[in-house]
Amino acid sequence: MGFGREVQSLLGQAAIPVVHLALGCATGMALAAGGILHEALRKDLAKLSLWLFVPSLTFVKLGASVNIQRLLDWWYLPVNVLLNLMLGCLVGLLVARLCRIRDPMLLRLVVCAVGCGNVGHLPMVVITAVCHAESARDRFGEHCLDRGVSYVVLGMWAAQTVQFSVMNRILASTEHDFVPLDDAACKATSARETTVVDVIARDTEVGNGSGEREEVQDADITMEKSSPSLQGQGEEEQLARATKAHTVCRSAARFNDWVPPPVLASWLAVGVGACAPLKHLFFGAHAPLGAVRDVMGYFGGGFVASALLILGGNLSQGPGEAAVRMGKWTLACVVFARLVIMPLLGWCVVSLVARSGVIPQDPLFFFVSVLQQGTPTAINMSMLCTLHGHSVAEISGILFWQYLLALPSLGLTLLLAFSIA
Repeated sequence: MGFGREVQSLLGQAAIPVVHLALGCATGMALAAGGILHEALRKDLAKLSLWLFVPSLTFVKLGASVNIQRLLDWWYLPVNVLLNLMLGCLVGLLVARLCRIRDPMLLRLVVCAVGCGNVGHLPMVVITAVCHAESARDRFGEHCLDRGVSYVVLGMWAAQTVQFSVMNRILASTEHDFVPLDDAACKATSARETTVVDVIARDTEVGNGSGEREEVQDADITMEKSSPSLQGQGEEEQLARATKAHTVCRSAARFNDWVPPPVLASWLAVGVGACAPLKHLFFGAHAPLGAVRDVMGYFGGGFVASALLILGGNLSQGPGEAAVRMGKWTLACVVFARLVIMPLLGWCVVSLVARSGVIPQDPLFFFVSVLQQGTPTAINMSMLCTLHGHSVAEISGILFWQYLLALPSLGLTLLLAFSIA
């Protein structure tokens, strides 16, 4: 009876993030309906989150929570997130096969929606609610909240890395140029340098043929006439400048393609947290760079608000549009797979690992590990789809129905987590 009352109390507190989500989405929907939060603005807000809000939040939370000893002792938490992602992607592929999805972009979306769980914000709120319950503190110890937040944040490291690199590339359509740097820098390369690179490429392809060589020479003459700034400059200097600009631009674009700001921030945070002298520069009561940490904390606080506004704006046409585009059967299968199948699979995995004795025998550690496996789809997926400009209605509908059903699904996850903790 006491256990049932405890779970009931926790479910009531777990409803808080769902209420927050509903209010935030309602605000976004109202702004979109009024023409303020239009599609272009939502895309710009998604870019701002990618480049500023998410990296700032990740660096502040992760850098303050980790150190070298914790990384060695708690290695299973990021591994647990990666296992959940791999299992989720496999289940997503099975769902796509069951629903006979033929559209490549819809297939990618289903895989990402089932594979990527909310292992950051939602578990943080649940852990806070759990550790404020007196019975849970008796179960998990006096420092329940501090340890629980550290556990969750360490799992966020792996989640951020995969979501903003691998999943980001999966969601990107083949013709889409994701990298903002590519648009800003590569297109800003002068017409003179671009023309030189093109001429050099043609020169390499034609070889030593006299007729084709004449065409290249004609192109050089045309280029010189159209670009007066090239006159009087040596060919080698032009070649070196153009090649360097083009190579640097494309290299930076490719790096940012796979290592976007949130991923870079997460690894920098781990490096700073693992190195005590660096950590003391940013974190602590008298940290020399404490002002930098505080400002990043201000910016990081904007992530949740921007994510909820984007999701609400995307839902302004109603969640029913997702059922029309995806099909009711596909939508129901995705929701069921993420909210029911994944918590059960995750509980099985954590139970097997717990029995092996290779991870800390801490009930709270087990609880967070199960909680990581049983959350709805990450809200970051809505931000990424908005950034790429496709599957916006589909992912919005998926998130709407999942978070609408989050309360009973969290009940299942909490029951599984308490059973092993």
